[in-house]
Amino acid sequence: MGVSFVVFPCCFFLFSLIYFSSGSEVVTIHVNEAKNLLQSGYRYIDVRTVEEFEKGHVEAENILNIPYLFITPE
Repeated sequence: MGVSFVVFPCCFFLFSLIYFSSGSEVVTIHVNEAKNLLQSGYRYIDVRTVEEFEKGHVEAENILNIPYLFITPE
């Protein structure tokens, strides 16, 4: 039960992320605006590799590392 309790939500989240973001446009924002969004509850998704993420990342509660190379075909 423990593994499926974690795996299913992760798979559902990744599926939702890919499905709903297919028609989205990329928006560039200023660092101060990003800080304000994080403080108001938005999530920060870091798409770098795990190794890059562990070398250093933004200090925030709502940060999530999903390596882009992990979910894209080669």
